[in-house]
Amino acid sequence: MNAQIFYGAICFIVCHIFAWFGNSLQFISPWWKERPILTVMLFSFPIGFSAYYGMRFTYEGMGTLWSARFMGYATSFFIFPALTWWLMNESMFTVKTMACIALSLVILWIQITWK
Repeated sequence: MNAQIFYGAICFIVCHIFAWFGNSLQFISPWWKERPILTVMLFSFPIGFSAYYGMRFTYEGMGTLWSARFMGYATSFFIFPALTWWLMNESMFTVKTMACIALSLVILWIQITWK
C-alpha cells in the first residue's frame, strides 16, 4: 500500500468518526437532540474536509474514482459498527453485521490488491 492510499484511508476514518457523532449524538444526549443546527454546523466542516481529502488521496494512490469510492464505503463499515457497539451498546456481533464487515474487508482487499 502506498502513502496516498494510507493517507486516504486515514481521512476516510476521520470522516466516518465525525459522521457517526454528527448523526448519532442525538440518540446519546438530550442536549444534542435539541441542537440540530449546532450539530450540523459543528460536524459538517470536518466531515466534508476529510471526505474531500480522502477521495483525493485514494484517487491519486489507486488511479480510479471507483476505487476511491469503494475505499470510503468500506472504511465506514469498520467505524460505524465499532462506535455503535462501544457507545450505544448495540452488538456488532450479529450474523448480518459480521457478514457486512467481512464483505467490506473483501472490497478493501480487491481495491488495494487488484490492478
